[in-house]
This record gives sequence, structure tokens and C-alpha cells, in this order.
Amino acid sequence: MSTPTGFPETPSLTTSLRASGDGFAVPVPNDTSVPSTAMPNGHWRRWFARIVDMMLLAFALGLIAQDFLATIDNDIIRGVVVVIAAIPLSAGFLMEWGRTPGKALAGLRVVDATSHKLTYAAALRREWGATVFGMGFGLPLIGLFTAYKQYGRHKGGRAASYEPIGVQVVGAPTLSGLGVLACWGAGLAILAVMAAGQAR
Repeated sequence: MSTPTGFPETPSLTTSLRASGDGFAVPVPNDTSVPSTAMPNGHWRRWFARIVDMMLLAFALGLIAQDFLATIDNDIIRGVVVVIAAIPLSAGFLMEWGRTPGKALAGLRVVDATSHKLTYAAALRREWGATVFGMGFGLPLIGLFTAYKQYGRHKGGRAASYEPIGVQVVGAPTLSGLGVLACWGAGLAILAVMAAGQAR
């Protein structure tokens, strides 16, 4: 139906399907207000970001709760405790900045259906789901199984099973060269401290 003369044109509410590099078909409104980067991103890119986050957060928690963690004799249980304790920290990063350190390094951002940052409750649900169904609490064999299962979903054009409805991981500007160097420097410092602790 045509718009009567003298009235502004009504914006189109139709959507089109945009295919990402991983085979996803994402409904994207024709309205230009939706950023062109609003599409799912690669599984391994997200996996890399998750690993970086776990290393950084585990190191931070190890410093903060060193005395408590020392009371846990079993290494596997200690690792699970650290992974679970990192969930509220990761959720806080997503609520405040829309990205964790690992996602910033990988050029990723987590947003809701309106391209806004998540609420803390939504971020907490997502991080809990990612910890359980995405990385299997960091347990060696279980983690490999859950990671492979999520990879199969991504390869088949489906979102991760732990992603709440409307939540999506989108492309975002990566860190500057100085930021990348700073991240690598921090990572090497963490590894050096860990190695020194093991040598004692």
C-alpha cells in the first residue's frame, strides 16, 4: 500500500537473511540502524577468547583466594571451584563493557536482540550456561565433549545451546597494537609467575 502524499515514508519492518562466514542465516532488519557486524562469529575464535578469560580470571582468583584454595587438596576440585567463581566476574565484564578481556582481544562483543549490553542477570545466565554446556566446568574429558558438541551446533548453523534467546556474539573492533602487546605481556607474566610457583 502506497503512502499518502504529504506523509513521511514508513520505515520497513521486513527482514532479510544474512549468511555469516560460519554458515549461519541471521534475520537482520533492513533498517540501517542495525550494525553490519551483528552476526554470529566463529566457534574457534570464541573458544580462544574463553581460554584467555579462564587463564586471566583463574590467575586473579588464585591471588585473591590463595589461602582458601590451598585448603583444597584435590587439583580437579580446586579447578572447578575457580571456574565457577569466575562466572560472576565474567558476567560483570559483559554487563559493564559487553566484552571480557579475551573477547576484546578476539574482536568480539556480546549483545542482546537490540544490540545493547546485557543486564547482569542475563550475563550471569549466559556465563553459567557457557561454563556448564560450553566448557564442562573445565574438566578435561567433559570439556572436550561439550566443546565438540557446541562446535557441531555452530557448524550446523545453530546457536550455542547455552545462548539465551536474543543474545548474540557480534564482531567488534579488536584491540590496538599496543593493547595486544599489553595482553601478551600480561599473559607471559602470568605464565612466569605460575612457573615460579611450580618450581618452589
